[in-house]
Amino acid sequence: MGNPTARVLFHYTLVFNLAFKKISQMIIFSNNLEQDTQNGKDYIIPSDSETNLV
Repeated sequence: MGNPTARVLFHYTLVFNLAFKKISQMIIFSNNLEQDTQNGKDYIIPSDSETNLV
């Protein structure tokens, strides 16, 4: 990729994809948390190292 503009766009696309994955994981996680709290379960919040696994 010799074109600097393409490189910047590619970089931001990667960052956006990672952020989007993280946000969707958090939404799914909070939905699960609500359901489990209603069921009376204790919920353990995963550490960053666990949530970063793809």
